[in-house]
Amino acid sequence: MWPPIFEYGLGTIGWRETYLIYGVFCVTFMVPLALLLRRRPPERVARSGPSVPEEVEEDAPILHIRPNTLLALLCVAIVGCCIAMSLPLAHLKSHATDIGIEPMQAATMLSILLGGSFVARAFGAGLLMARIGSLKTLFVFSSIQAATLGFLPFIDGIAVLYVVAAAFGFGYGGIGPTYPVIIRDFLSEQWAGRYTAIVIMFGTFGMAIGGWMGGFGFDLTGNYDTAFLLGVGFNLINLGIVAYLITATRKPNLMAVPAS
Repeated sequence: MWPPIFEYGLGTIGWRETYLIYGVFCVTFMVPLALLLRRRPPERVARSGPSVPEEVEEDAPILHIRPNTLLALLCVAIVGCCIAMSLPLAHLKSHATDIGIEPMQAATMLSILLGGSFVARAFGAGLLMARIGSLKTLFVFSSIQAATLGFLPFIDGIAVLYVVAAAFGFGYGGIGPTYPVIIRDFLSEQWAGRYTAIVIMFGTFGMAIGGWMGGFGFDLTGNYDTAFLLGVGFNLINLGIVAYLITATRKPNLMAVPAS
């Protein structure tokens, strides 16, 4: 809902006043709503038996990958997909207006992209993870993101751009929820909060690089096509890492019964 509102504000009262009003809105509504999410932390239950170093967990469902190595791979993977992710988020409106689309229609295109993201976050990611697991779900949504980003330099019809924007949003929206679940599935539950924060921090690095890369590419070439295609390349790095992790995983044998 925000892109058309921002577009109207930019055209009537200017960008400074628009951002100021949005900031006041966030403080007024988002901070009180965030307080509704507060709850007491669950009581910690001490585990019986000798302590086992996390790096040699016997029940780790990753074969031949130490937890710290897995964490590093996830950090690299999220940089790759977030570089690709941030390019249309930061530059789709400018790209659309550059090829002749009206500013309000371009803002609506960004709204459609974000709508597709909402559908994936609220419904698609969870349903798919329940069926095929977190790593395969990440691979599916990252593939959708890479494919649709690769289409952007080659299409200019507004109807087709709307469809591609919605599909890209669906792909990128499904990526975000998978990383915390992957961490909970394959790393120590005790440190899940810390690991999630580290991985998401690297994701913000990728978002910043992608936004900058789009602007730098435009300064060099006069359009966003090269930056979009480079984003696909970084997304392929993500897909390669995720594919490797999929091949290196196994399900723990929860039904195993010790021999008597």
